[in-house]
Amino acid sequence: RKAVGLDVSKAQFTGRAEELSVRYSVGLPIVELLLEQYPDKAERMLASFFEKPPVTLRCNTLRCTPQELCAKLAEEGVKARPLDVPGAVEAEFSGSPAATQAFREGLYHVQGLASQTAALCLEAQPGETVLDLCAAPGGKTLLLAQQMGDKGRLLSFDAAENRLPLIETAARRCGLSCVSVAKGDASVYDPALAGADRVLCDVPCSGLGIIAKKPDIRYKSLEGCEELHTLQLKILTNAARYVKKGGRLVYSTCTVDQRENQQVVRAFLKNAPEFRLVPPPVVLE
Repeated sequence: RKAVGLDVSKAQFTGRAEELSVRYSVGLPIVELLLEQYPDKAERMLASFFEKPPVTLRCNTLRCTPQELCAKLAEEGVKARPLDVPGAVEAEFSGSPAATQAFREGLYHVQGLASQTAALCLEAQPGETVLDLCAAPGGKTLLLAQQMGDKGRLLSFDAAENRLPLIETAARRCGLSCVSVAKGDASVYDPALAGADRVLCDVPCSGLGIIAKKPDIRYKSLEGCEELHTLQLKILTNAARYVKKGGRLVYSTCTVDQRENQQVVRAFLKNAPEFRLVPPPVVLE
């Protein structure tokens, strides 16, 4: 389906940014940011915010294969197909994705492809100690536990205590026993967590990469972004202290703002020469 914005052919604007802001119903500060950072892609990105993203599932690979999950969903009247990302399935639901028997049996959870990719990049292994520092609502934790074959220690933290039951409930539904859930501030060092094999920090961010899913972000204010960038770097720097030599650290966001992505990583690496960038093992086309 082709996404189109408003017809503004007869309107008068002070510049291209204002025109795109009105055409695509996105706040001017966000449009200006995209034009600055992605001058050749900005309008395509704005148009994509009108496209309804498909529902993607993560198959519980400890209980079934993606093909078996699709067959099970077909029995319940849900059309589904496996995707190229390992363990990912795209499905078309007429109602809630949580209303099926397959969901109640813990055969899948709902998780976007980008989120799945971030967790898969950790390449968690059975028997390892793995930390998920900003875990709620828990999709990445579930995937990591499946990667580990439910063997080892997966410590799942979030600063919002009221969100921890979401992770615990999902882990029980999926039959995962290696997951321990606790309240934790990812920006504050806890010496008890040192020596982890792998650490994932999916940090708080502006969310500018998921406007299609969350239209309330369209007119999000970008005021105070500097404080957010400082927090992101603080979390990444702290997370690095938990990784043992030879381990892996994954930093992820759900934004397209380069100040929250490339610039944070560059600032971190400048002060952490013991770390080096490696190509991601899983990449979305």
